[in-house]
Amino acid sequence: MIVTITGPSAAGKSRLLRNLIHADPSIKPILSMTTRAMRMDGDEVPGEYRHVDMATFKAEFENQLYLKEYEVHGNLYATYLSDIYRAFLGGVHVAPLYLNALKDWLEYARLQGKADQVCSLYLHVDDEGELRRRLTKRAGQNGDIERRISDCRSWTDEARQSGIPFHFLSAVPPQEEVCASALAHIRAFSNSKRTLP
Repeated sequence: MIVTITGPSAAGKSRLLRNLIHADPSIKPILSMTTRAMRMDGDEVPGEYRHVDMATFKAEFENQLYLKEYEVHGNLYATYLSDIYRAFLGGVHVAPLYLNALKDWLEYARLQGKADQVCSLYLHVDDEGELRRRLTKRAGQNGDIERRISDCRSWTDEARQSGIPFHFLSAVPPQEEVCASALAHIRAFSNSKRTLP
């Protein structure tokens, strides 16, 4: 089973992934490649990203090792097709994804006959002051915070209108509550799939 965590920048996707793994060590991250520099705030989860230079990223993409590449805020991201397929073979595997990537993953799952094995969570931050605080902390004072806040609003609106069966989670309550709600939804989703013929 694949659990996707989608949401705008600074919603807490990596933090939720870390908390899910801490709460249930059988949950594993799906490795993504990125040209983005490693975050120095300790927010990344071991096994969440492999940081590569542009030449390495492009060479692996040219060899058709990735499902598709995505550009987010000037950085490239992708996931090995083999890692996505392996995640369908058993266990619970989690991938933080932006909305466009999730749409492609869902299409890939459908083509593999595995669409019913994807549980999609969406983290949102409705409090603009909290979102501004998080983005400023991540990007610093020099970041284009206003544009990123606008992007975040647009992504959340698009997610609500996408038709994807998201379980929406507010990222503002204490992290323990966000994690407990996500775990409850993951377990309910997993149990519903076990009862199918």
